[in-house]
Amino acid sequence: MQPDSRIQMIPLSRKRAHSDAGDQPGPSGRPFDSPLEGRGHNIYVSNIAGTVLRSQLTGRSRVDRRQAESLLLGRYCGTLRPQLINAPNNPYDKIFACAWLDHERVIFGTKCNRMLVHNLRTLHQQEVAPPELPPCAHATQHPPLMNPYGACGIHSIRVSPSGALFTSGGADVNQLAVMDAADCAPRKLFVRHQDWVFQTAWVSDHQLLSGGRDGKVVLWSVDLASPGLTGGTAPVKVKEPCKGSKVRDLAHDIASGLTVSLDPGDMGTPALHCFRVAPTTRTLRKLPLRHAEDMYSIALGEGARVCAVGSASDVVLLDPRARPASSEVGRHRHCDAEGLRSLSINGHVVAAGGSCATLSFLDLRAGRWVESASGKGPATLRLEGGYCSVPPYLLNMWDGFLPGEEHHALYSQAWSPSGLQLLAGGGPLQYGVRGYYAAVFS
Repeated sequence: MQPDSRIQMIPLSRKRAHSDAGDQPGPSGRPFDSPLEGRGHNIYVSNIAGTVLRSQLTGRSRVDRRQAESLLLGRYCGTLRPQLINAPNNPYDKIFACAWLDHERVIFGTKCNRMLVHNLRTLHQQEVAPPELPPCAHATQHPPLMNPYGACGIHSIRVSPSGALFTSGGADVNQLAVMDAADCAPRKLFVRHQDWVFQTAWVSDHQLLSGGRDGKVVLWSVDLASPGLTGGTAPVKVKEPCKGSKVRDLAHDIASGLTVSLDPGDMGTPALHCFRVAPTTRTLRKLPLRHAEDMYSIALGEGARVCAVGSASDVVLLDPRARPASSEVGRHRHCDAEGLRSLSINGHVVAAGGSCATLSFLDLRAGRWVESASGKGPATLRLEGGYCSVPPYLLNMWDGFLPGEEHHALYSQAWSPSGLQLLAGGGPLQYGVRGYYAAVFS
């Protein structure tokens, strides 16, 4: 008996499987709390499909159960459809960051240094301006870094654990802003980096981390009681894990207290730096990323049991808790010809956004890409629609290029609080082409 493909998929609760609750090693020899076989993973099945799944799996081995789960997961991923978000009066350029403010409102940050809040229920849109540093603060803090090429964009939007605040970039390339999630009003503006701010991560509701192109990771204390935008914004600690290089991406797991930063290897071998920020910013280990190039994104799983790194050809899976010699626990070649631009982890599923308008899903428990419902290849979704504008001079420069052949890279993504919807943002990969792609997959 096969589950009805028309049934809407919803997640089961985060309880252990009734027959998998022990701590004995799994079929691969790893304990159940290892990166690829951790507890508490979501399985996207419907109520009826869940009943069918349990009836089908009675008396079967763990391997058989995972095969059935993988089939249901492929059926779910194959039914995801995008709900496009358009801003016809505001031709934004490339969405570099996105997040869920609540179950109805989403926010996007663009390359042109603008932010857009979109209400999925009412379709109301609100543009939010990045805060500017007060003129009187320039004398006591770092002066603004004028970018000769224009705005570098909003590269990071992260919502605090309580959902009351979110981070964004400021009016200048080296500024970090903390905004109120309710009305998007600026609360604090931090200045310490000497180059672009690439990523942020919340340690708690009162502390956050930022990583930039200057190779530094800065720990900030968010003191909303101090007056003014810049009051009480001195950095708590400054760490430089990527000397001579840059911090391309940053992630923090609150449960384990572990932070990882991505060094793309501008001055040597790419590496993942693992450290803790409390009680000291002590580096635990440096995990080299050999045979990988063009890395832009990482995603840290729950409990820091696994960290996914996207490269030009593979998704590399690492255990940040292990020693460098045994840290790599998997490597999966993807189908995007231009490499991956964004990653996110939801339970035991890694969503991989590609440069060539692709969105694929990696099943960590099965150890392979999620297959389509037909079983003929991976369940890869193609990004269609969006806005794109090609300058006339580029049409003459690109041999054989025709309007309509451009495609969007998926630069950012974020799962909804329920885990059922995936927010995606991107834009044209080709240099000089303006445009954006925004959608909610459900």
